[in-house]
This record gives sequence, C-alpha cells and structure tokens, in this order.
Amino acid sequence: MYTTFDLARRALARGMCLSTNLNPTQNAATGSRQLMFSVASRQASYDDEAYAGQGMVIVPELLKHRNDIWSELVSDLVSVVESMNCDRSQYRTGFRMADFGTFMLICADNEGWYDEAKAMLKQMAGMQTAQVGERNLFIRVLSEYLLAIKSAEGQYKTVREWAAELIDQIPGADFDARKKMNANYIRYMLKGAERVILDTRFIVEEGTRENGKWNSHLCVNTFAFTLKDRSAIDSAKVAPAVAPAAPPSIVDIPKAKVVVKVELRKPAPAPKFVVKDADDE
Repeated sequence: MYTTFDLARRALARGMCLSTNLNPTQNAATGSRQLMFSVASRQASYDDEAYAGQGMVIVPELLKHRNDIWSELVSDLVSVVESMNCDRSQYRTGFRMADFGTFMLICADNEGWYDEAKAMLKQMAGMQTAQVGERNLFIRVLSEYLLAIKSAEGQYKTVREWAAELIDQIPGADFDARKKMNANYIRYMLKGAERVILDTRFIVEEGTRENGKWNSHLCVNTFAFTLKDRSAIDSAKVAPAVAPAAPPSIVDIPKAKVVVKVELRKPAPAPKFVVKDADDE
C-alpha cells in the first residue's frame, strides 16, 4: 500500500478491445481469459423507465454511501494482505487465468469458503467455453446440421466432405461464412486450439488406417461427430428466450385531437433614434 499521496503511474502491460467487429470472446485463446457474468436486462419492456441520469441521480446516490463502501473495501484489502502471507505454491487451479484463480483460492481459503471458490471457478470456465461455442461458426452450423439430419451422426467423412456438406447449410447471402467454411478451417477446428471447445459439444471420433474407418481411396483420415446433449439443444431451439415486448406500432396508437391556438399580436414599435450634430451640444 502507498504511504504517500503521490500519483503512481504504471506502463500498460496488455491491452484488449471489445467491438462488434472484432470480439475476442469468439475464439478459445482470448475467450478463456475473460471473466464472464450473466446480468439481467435493465428493461423488461421497451417502455420501462429504468434509466437514471449519472450526474443527477447515480453519482449523488453513490456518494451518500461512500464511507460505507470505503470501509468495506479497506477491510477486504486487510484480509487480502493477511491471506497472501502463506505458502502460495500449494494452490493449483485448472482455471485458464491461473494468476487470478490462485489469488482467489488463497483469499477464499483464508476466509473459509475455499470449496465454494473452486466451484465458482469451474462454473466460470464453463461459461467461457459456452460463450465461445455459441459464436463459433463450425460448431453452430454442425449442430444445426446434426439436429436436422439425425442419421448424419456417427458417419465418417473426410474433412473436405464435411466442408461440402456444411457449406450448403449456410445461406448464400452470407458470403463471409461460406468463404470461411472450408477444409482448412475444419482441420484447424479438429487439430488447433478450438478443439477443446469442440469436445464440449460433440463426441469426435477419428477414422484411421488402424481402425479401418479411414478413406482408403484417398488415403486420408475421416471424422464422425455425435452431439453430446441433443435434448438440451432441441429444447433451446423449441423454446427460445423471451424477448422484451415490442413497442406499439404507430397504427395502434389512438389518434388524438390536436387543437392549435394562434394568437396574433401587434408588432412592437420600431425604436426611435435621435441624431444630433456636434454643434448642437
């Protein structure tokens, strides 16, 4: 902790940007390095008055509880400092953000909620995996394909054959997705960093020369996919999330009688100017 009031400056070690065009939650490498929380929408419907002005409402309300907030923060910081006085090497975690995970486990162990902290980290890892899977093109299209054609589950096909099957499931207007869905992309999904996400959704079996399920004509391995939890995906497709109620259409708004009162006033008289010569003064 700092004992002076000097302003401390530190160089930026890592940067991250979030945008709709480049969303780092869409790939496994960066998606597993974020803390994700589910939050409820502020508005239950479009006409809910759920927003307040920051300067006029939120900040004054926050300042009213400033002393209580700082008292709790300082108390928590004291507990953190006490927790770090231990053998840190004994704490291990399967959470990808290992520095944060071990720090959380150390503090939780000191406060008596170590098992709950481990469960929270495991749940967070599951949320990261689900977030990446929902936005992955191959996983999304393959899931829809296997749900529509149940007989395709367990069928061994080459990477090129899978690319040809799945590209037909993408609308023709989506040129970027159709261009991306090729043999190299599927091969990366099977052999690259995204494989861990793939294994959470599908049972992936590889046909090789040893097990006799490869393509002997082309002398290449084949792959078969089976959905791990078809019932969960089916129910999600049948019962989509309820969206907020749409605002009323303009044709549904009753017409109101508008009365415009026009009051004519006489124009103000023009100002009068008096010009005097210097000799008159």
